[in-house]
Formats: sequence, structure tokens, C-alpha cells
Amino acid sequence: MHIDLGVCPSEQRERNSGRLEPSCVATLIFESVASEGRPVEFVEARSQHEVRKAVSRILRRLVVDEGVAPEDVAILSGRVWEKSAFANLDRVGNFGITRDPRGTSGKVVFETVYRFKGLERQVVILTEMDSYVERKRIDLLYVGLTRARLHLVIIGVQSTVRAIRGDVNGVGPGRARKS
Repeated sequence: MHIDLGVCPSEQRERNSGRLEPSCVATLIFESVASEGRPVEFVEARSQHEVRKAVSRILRRLVVDEGVAPEDVAILSGRVWEKSAFANLDRVGNFGITRDPRGTSGKVVFETVYRFKGLERQVVILTEMDSYVERKRIDLLYVGLTRARLHLVIIGVQSTVRAIRGDVNGVGPGRARKS
């Protein structure tokens, strides 16, 4: 799978309505937080089980090592709640999670991309985006990619992460870390 990641015409970005053209994805990924924050971080995993472990490790690094407040982090899933690997969990690693998008002190927000539309967090961990990539739902992919104010982490199985990066060969503008 490969999503064409060409240059995004400014009028498409300004319009921001309807379905987003696939040619805009790369521009949006790398511009979404680049103006104020850190580069987008890509984490590849071999299975959905490893994706969940990678989310836990990234949360630990962000909150414990880097001092990010848990309520400033959102984990956004491309899957409906019932089909998510995180469904019915009240914790990810050592961190409590809440589905309340307003956040709860000391807890990380976990929500679907669709339900988080219009909201933001300092840090967003985007995961379980397989179906969006497979169905080329660029509009919802755009929503997920643009929710982070300062730092965006994309965690997924290798084929999904590479499709989002626009690089099925593993050599491209982003850096992928293997989980």
C-alpha cells in the first residue's frame, strides 16, 4: 500500500472541507506540528500486540522522562472503541486513561480519531490507523494528524506507518524506529 504524497496546493489546505486529496498528506504530516514542535515520530511494530507495548513505552518516556503531564497527552485510535486493542482498559502501562475528551487530571485521554475531531492536545499518539490507510480515508487521517500542538507520534504495524510516511521502501523524510 502506498499513499501518494505529493505537494499540497495551498487552496486545498485553506478550504479544509470535504475529502482531502491524497497528494496533501505528506505536507500535512510534516507541517502539522513542525512550526512549533518536534518532528513527527514514527514507531513501527510487528504486530498489534507490539503496538500496544510501544504505546506504553512512549507514554512512559513522555511522562516520566520528559515531564509531560498525562492530561496533555491523547492516544487516538483509528478503530471504533469496541474493536480497539485498548477497549475496556482503564490503564495503559502505569497510566490511567479516560475517554472524557476534556481530560482528567493525571489521566491520558484515549479516544477515536472521529470523536476527537475539533479537539487538540500538546502530544498525540496516533495508532490503529490501518483501516484509514487501507480505505484511503485521507480526510480522517488528516483529522488524526492535525490534533497535536507540539508533538505527534505515529505508532503502527510497519506497512501502515510506511504508507502514512509515503515510503514503502523504508527510506524517506521521516525516521522510523522499530519497536
